Amino acid sequence: MDSGAFHHMTSDRNLFENYKTFDEPTPIELGNNTIMHAKGQGSIKMDLKVYNKLINGILTNILYVPELCKNLFSIGKVISRNLTLQFQQDEVIIFKQSQPIMTVTRRNSLYYVNGLAIPPLQVNLTMTSNEVQIWHE
Repeated sequence: MDSGAFHHMTSDRNLFENYKTFDEPTPIELGNNTIMHAKGQGSIKMDLKVYNKLINGILTNILYVPELCKNLFSIGKVISRNLTLQFQQDEVIIFKQSQPIMTVTRRNSLYYVNGLAIPPLQVNLTMTSNEVQIWHE
């Protein structure tokens, strides 16, 4: 979780459920004044752990920034979506209309989303034209 990030960002292209490559890479300035470039954006499905229950969620408009070392989750983006954050000692709870939809836990000085990204299924399929015909009958 990053209070200075304007966008959610990841360096893992394989996590995107849908993805659109930018015509031109978009410069992103990080908190240490480093410039990196977003190559595209899309959505990532997640299993989010909220009070020991798994909830399916989708993070949208996530930038793909290959040079990043860690994923960044933007507090500003959460607030702009009219979600509420409740900070506790080592945890943040994110609410949508008073319903908890995500929790974040602090470990050392960083906050981590309690959940896992669900990579899209990748199927490699090879069929002959005869097999395709049979499949459709």
